[in-house]
Amino acid sequence: MSGLLEAPKRYARGVRKPLKLDEQRIRQAFELAEGNLSEAARTLGVHRATLYRAMERLGIGRDDLC
Repeated sequence: MSGLLEAPKRYARGVRKPLKLDEQRIRQAFELAEGNLSEAARTLGVHRATLYRAMERLGIGRDDLC
């Protein structure tokens, strides 16, 4: 479980390397955020819309996370 939600490494000039959002990371962030998707997105360091798109891509519905 260690390291799943670590901040992405930075490239030169402070640009972040994209974080790979997989089902396990999303589920763990959702659990840590106690069901709040906006907070889960903040935990992952991504915009809420990015989290929704990743969930859609992975076939994870909001009901699947409850």
